Amino acid sequence: MKNKKEYRIILWTIAALAVDLLGRVMADRLALPIWCDSIGTFLIAYMAGPVCGGIVGFTNNIVYGIFVDQQSVYCIVGALLGIVVGYFAQKKVFESQFRTMTLGMGLALFSTGVAVVLNTVLYDGQSGNIWGNQVIELCIDKGFPTYLANLLGQFCVEFLDKLLCVEIVYLCIRLFRSGRARKQAGTLLVLLVMAGVLLQKENVQAREAADYDSYVQMQYGKEEGLLSGEANDIAQTKDGKLWIGTYAGLFSYDGTRFKLLQNIDSVKNVNCLYVDEEGRLWVGTNDDGVTILINEHVMNVLDEENGLLSNSVKSIVCDSDGNYYIGTTEGLSQVSLSSGVKVTKSYKQTQNVMDMSADGNGHVVIVTERGKTYWLKDGEIVQSSQGFMQDKPLRAVCFADDLLLTATEDDQIRIYQMENDQMKLVQTIVMDGIEEINSFYMTEKNEFFVCSDTGVAILQPDGTYETLNTGNFTSSIDNMLIDYQGKSLAQFFKAWSYGTVSVVFTELFREIGETAVVNTTQKWQGLLFCGTDQGLVILDQNEKSKVENESSDLLQNIRVRCLMVDSQDALWIATTGMGIYQVSAANGTYRICNFTEEDGMPGTRFRNICELSDGRIVAAGDYGVAILSGNTVERVFSAENGLMNEKSLCLLADGDSFYIGSDGGGITQIQDDKIAAHIGKRMDCLRT
Repeated sequence: MKNKKEYRIILWTIAALAVDLLGRVMADRLALPIWCDSIGTFLIAYMAGPVCGGIVGFTNNIVYGIFVDQQSVYCIVGALLGIVVGYFAQKKVFESQFRTMTLGMGLALFSTGVAVVLNTVLYDGQSGNIWGNQVIELCIDKGFPTYLANLLGQFCVEFLDKLLCVEIVYLCIRLFRSGRARKQAGTLLVLLVMAGVLLQKENVQAREAADYDSYVQMQYGKEEGLLSGEANDIAQTKDGKLWIGTYAGLFSYDGTRFKLLQNIDSVKNVNCLYVDEEGRLWVGTNDDGVTILINEHVMNVLDEENGLLSNSVKSIVCDSDGNYYIGTTEGLSQVSLSSGVKVTKSYKQTQNVMDMSADGNGHVVIVTERGKTYWLKDGEIVQSSQGFMQDKPLRAVCFADDLLLTATEDDQIRIYQMENDQMKLVQTIVMDGIEEINSFYMTEKNEFFVCSDTGVAILQPDGTYETLNTGNFTSSIDNMLIDYQGKSLAQFFKAWSYGTVSVVFTELFREIGETAVVNTTQKWQGLLFCGTDQGLVILDQNEKSKVENESSDLLQNIRVRCLMVDSQDALWIATTGMGIYQVSAANGTYRICNFTEEDGMPGTRFRNICELSDGRIVAAGDYGVAILSGNTVERVFSAENGLMNEKSLCLLADGDSFYIGSDGGGITQIQDDKIAAHIGKRMDCLRT
């Protein structure tokens, strides 16, 4: 009889430990303002006494601490809670609802006091819970002393958690005594164990699946609630929600419908997204700085008024010391959360940040729009690690354990191995069919997805690769992610203009067998010229046929962004990577001139062209604006001579002057070949 009783105690102790661990995993996944890891401890303390309660409270924190850094130290708190509850259970506290809630309040005060001391000594006062940390930051922002803010933040979590846990124990006791649950207790335990095994098996099977081409592909649009045809970034928070940042605002996706967050003014125009280890969603916008969200609630807004270098945010990353870096058009800002959200350092030399990545050793690599690379080590700009090659401009970077992947402007992927702050180039790869690489994404199996303007490829750890069948999404794929919930993989891509501009040409392209994203069109010389991501497509509308000539051959596989015919009947072509082309027709032949950096142009990536009233041509792109007269570059506007934001998105000619619309930096007026005015949000007359 005694052995049978000991067997039951051991069995229920294991079950109690499983309940604690499952509760904590659930709370973390759903980003709840509670721990939910004491229910099993309190139950076993009631059933088997203080010793078993202390053992379970101690063990569950140790086990969970294997996976979460800020956890093992709380094994002391867990053990003491188990002992205290076991002691008071013997005093018949759970016989009364009032005494049960009083015990819960006492436990909340006790655990708050102990936890705050540990947090202050070891974790700079942070509670380890996303909601508790936000209460701390809110209190500090309101002027509360740091010690009081830490107490209030911790107590908010402990109060809800301990009252909920003791109430669940109280209800379980009442239910068990009613006789309904006693007979089914064994069955409940078996089901609990089976559920855990099945979940683990399902996760393993999901991780082993790697045949991405066999996945069912779905295209999302207005019918599902995604109103914007262009996505800039995608992220997933711990509650499983997907977040899509667009120029139309921030959308959430729950697996069924997309929902636009219309009630948050600071996320109306989203450039980038970042989810930190605490589960907070950082939303970088084009003209409102950064908004920090938890479960669709705004926790903080960081903009120019409180130190951010620019409200136009392009990239966000966190280093191994917990410092956040906000890449903007005007430079890089370092942000700390330790004593409220604030900018602690600025790096103005890193203008027009395009991509960033951080490793686990204090390094951050920054890539600018011009492809220039900056290195940070423990928050200070340093020389790049020995062995790192900077002979070519970069487009993307990605740290992965002790590896660094870089993508150069000419589509080389370089893989470095880092050891003792020194880098060794271990492999250089050029992927057939992958051009204009935009980003890398690493999976749990150490595979790398390479996103580019011409599709997606999967790079294996051994250096082999294969292109992924992305269906209709074959152009301008900027970012992607894989759903971490295991059973389903979700891949999302950004496709410029797909399903919008190209609709006008659906029938014409179908007639000639073309399927391409159309960026610009222009009628010239009786033909319809269409600029696509794969080059120049020329149509004879009368014959409904495709025409090929010198210009289409020359621009094959080159992205054409803008077409314009000037007053002299010359066709001007803006490209990404090959500069500006001028095409003149005479006697059935074409005369083609190309303007590049060698001719004085600011780079080779251009978006827009317009003609001034005096016949001069203005070309705007990623690295500045050029004025062309005849066959020469007459004037260039860039950061070197006062242009606040080099990256231009649009142009408007007004007589002999013109306006430049920048990427988040307002509008610049050029008159008499000089910068005459700048219109921005600070003047309360401009909002993207």
